[in-house]
Amino acid sequence: GAESASTRFRMRTTDGAFRWLEATARAVRDEDQTVLSLVVVTHDIQSQMDYEEALARSRQRYRLLAENATDVVYRASPDAVLEWVSEGVEAVLGFTPGELVGCSVKDLASPEDRDFVGHAIAESLAGNRRSARLRLFTKPGGTRWVDVTIHPVLDDAGRPSGFVGGWRDIE
Repeated sequence: GAESASTRFRMRTTDGAFRWLEATARAVRDEDQTVLSLVVVTHDIQSQMDYEEALARSRQRYRLLAENATDVVYRASPDAVLEWVSEGVEAVLGFTPGELVGCSVKDLASPEDRDFVGHAIAESLAGNRRSARLRLFTKPGGTRWVDVTIHPVLDDAGRPSGFVGGWRDIE
């Protein structure tokens, strides 16, 4: 009943190797909508599948590192709202990543360090890397000294689209 259908599959080549192909089939119907034949177009997608597999392996390695590091890795928007935080934040600050996503980095900083955080973020968004020591709030209510790195993330036009960095417990 569908207008067309597509699928991906592997097929053995004449030399015994396998290659990924993608086929799209479309029914040819008469005036009564009876299927008379199928038109099938197949093309080789091996390079695309190789790329997707390499990308998946790369993401898996990155996730393994980020989720098991004792340091915290984070990504924030240009207005300093956390978009992603690694699992290491539980060991450092006591929060789960889900509890911090959507929070402002400035709100995590102790009041004595907030002006500095704002300045460091502005410098990062101007294209400069920053590193500093400051106090962040912990879930139990205290603060913890951390080394902070802030690296700007630029879009394709070279404009700041946020920043990434890390927090390392130094207590």
